[in-house]
Formats: sequence, structure tokens, C-alpha cells
Amino acid sequence: MTEVRDDVLSPERASGDRVEGLLALGAAATRLAVLAASCFSVSVGWAVTTNRPAYATLVVVTFGTTLVLTVRLLVLRIMPARLCWITDASIVAVSVLGLGLVTPPADPGDPGVGLLWAAGLCGNACTTVGLWARRRLDLLGAVTMIGIYLLVAFGLNRAPAPLVLSNAAMWTGFTCATWVVASNWRALARETDTLRAVAVREAARAGELAALDRARLVVHDPAAILRMIADPDTPPQALSALRQQAATEAVRLRTFMSDTRTVRTPASVGGSSDGSAGPGDPTLAGAVRAAAEGFADLPIELAVDLAESVVLAPPVAAAITQAVATCLHNVREHAGAALVVVHADACGGGWEVTVRDDGRGFDVNRVVPGHGLRALVHDNLAAQGVRSHVASAPGEGCTVTMAGAC
Repeated sequence: MTEVRDDVLSPERASGDRVEGLLALGAAATRLAVLAASCFSVSVGWAVTTNRPAYATLVVVTFGTTLVLTVRLLVLRIMPARLCWITDASIVAVSVLGLGLVTPPADPGDPGVGLLWAAGLCGNACTTVGLWARRRLDLLGAVTMIGIYLLVAFGLNRAPAPLVLSNAAMWTGFTCATWVVASNWRALARETDTLRAVAVREAARAGELAALDRARLVVHDPAAILRMIADPDTPPQALSALRQQAATEAVRLRTFMSDTRTVRTPASVGGSSDGSAGPGDPTLAGAVRAAAEGFADLPIELAVDLAESVVLAPPVAAAITQAVATCLHNVREHAGAALVVVHADACGGGWEVTVRDDGRGFDVNRVVPGHGLRALVHDNLAAQGVRSHVASAPGEGCTVTMAGAC
């Protein structure tokens, strides 16, 4: 079996990549929205801060690092490594703490104005941690930021408890919700990628098996011919016909091996040596006659006159020619028959071909059909909508019947 390389399967990992890309875009979009909204409250903080240089440094560092992170998300379309998010969470936490130190306590008439932009950034950072977290332990980053916010809001900014607690509860809910959604998306993506990779491997395996079956279809009859030529017990009068068939099959094999334009199907395997779909005569009688050529050593009685009016599609004609030839090969190699009757007829809106010999026969309930009967006759005909049936018994010969609609 051909190994499917990881680089070949890389498109099949696209589900996981797409999920990470969507999460990254979501994190970037929400962070940009928070930064845009925070710009309106930066001036308010500038007006009330007790240390403008420290406040300006805090704004530049916080907005600069978050903007770098956002651009990285938009460009790479992938959630970055743990260290990046630890850095982001740490900067946001320091921003909240620093803002509490450089802004006065909350005004009862305008509570929490000093922490306004830091509070929004803290909430967004908590949500982003939920998108990024792969494990429950990773959620400690959000817990830490919320804890620092509560400490600063209650201890330094003295903001009203309802406002602070509602913010903390909202951020906790958002963090948990985004973590659950992101975790399930990642799980579904992994499952999809696994199933797709298995399907790719199974398709490759199926392709190899199909190629092996096509090769078997091509070499089955030539192998039987070569075996009989090499057999010292083969009657001398049969050698001339066998050599003629061997030459024809050699051309067919050479054509098959050199034809890279199309995938040879079972129906086309039985075609002419130039790779066409079937014999020159498109009638049922012509297809049967083409199959009987080269079997002059067999005691064949050919009765096909009643099938002269039945015109077949080229693939069907090729399949009939191949199937009848395979039956005659089996008779020559296994049956030891004194008479072989090949009959083709049109009847009741359909047609029928029978290949009957009076040879050794076999027990159809005990003997498993070989590759010739199974693939070149039954499967090949079934692919063209033609029914086939094998009837035989020890000492009573064998009859292969093929039937189709006109």
C-alpha cells in the first residue's frame, strides 16, 4: 500500500486550521472594537489622572502591545502560543492595577470613570483567554485578571459594588461560554480531519485495489495461453492457435502498459489491440465471432445467425467478447470437452448468449469461481448491465448464460 504523506494530507487538516483562523479573527475583531471604544474614555482618564507621565506611558504600552497582538492575529490567522497570551493577560492586569494607582477614587456621581477603558480591555482579555485556552488550567489567566480588577476596583478605585460585581460576573460568563464553544469547535475539527484523513487513505487503498483488479483482468487470459504453450501435454494441433492468440495478447498488454491517457476499465480491457472499446462489428453476432477467433483447436459449434440484428453499444460488445473468450479459455484449459456450443439469439425484446461444453464440469456449490469467471465474466458484464449465470455439475459440463436488453 502506498504511504500517504503528511504533506499530501495537509489540505485534509484544513478544518482545524479554519477553526483556529476563525477564533483568531474573532479575537482580533473584538479587541479592535474594544480599543476603538476605549479611545473615547482615554481623554477622560487624562483629565482626572494624578500622574500624567505614568498615565501616558500606561496608555502607550497597553494600546501598543494589544495592537501588535491584534495585527498578529489578523496576519497569521492562528491563535498564538501560551506565552503570548500570558504576556497579554499580564499587560492587561498591570494596566488595571496601574490605572488604579494613577487615577483618583471613583466619583459617586460618575463611578468608575478612571477604570473605564481598562475595565473594557480586561473583559475582552478574559474572553480572549476563553477562546485560546486548551485546558481548564489555562483559564486561570482570566481568573487572575478578574481578581486584580476586583482588588483595584474595591481597594483603590472604591467603585460601587453592583457595578464591579456585575462586570466580574459578566466576564466570567463570557470566558466560560467562549471556552466551551471554542473547545467544541476544536474537537469537531479534529474529528473531521481524522475522518477525512481516513477517507483519503481508504480512497488510496481502493485505488490500489482497483489498479490490481485491472491488472488481473489484463493478464488473466494471456497467463492461461502462456501456461498452455509451456505445457508439454498441450496437443500439437492447438499450438498454432495458441501462438496466434499469444501474439495478439502481447500487443494488447503492450498497449495497456503504454496507455497513460485514460484509466483502463474492465470493459475496455477486452477491446481491440489498439485500445478501442470493442470489435469492429457492433452486432451481438460479431462480438461472439470475435471472441471465437483463435480457438480453432476447440471443437466449437457456433450458432449466431439469429443475433445478426442485435446491435450493441461498443462497451457492451467488448464485455461480451471478453466474457465469451474467457469461457473458451476455461474450456480449453480445464474442461476436456468434446463439443463446445456457442449460441447467440434475440428473444422477447432482449438477447442471450450461451457457452455450453460437455466437459468435466464442477460442483458450483463447492468450487469457488476463479478470477476469470468472477471478474471477466460476471463483474465485467454486470458493469454493463448484462446478467450472467453459471450452471455446472461434475461430469455434465458447464453452461454460462449471458443476457441483456436490446
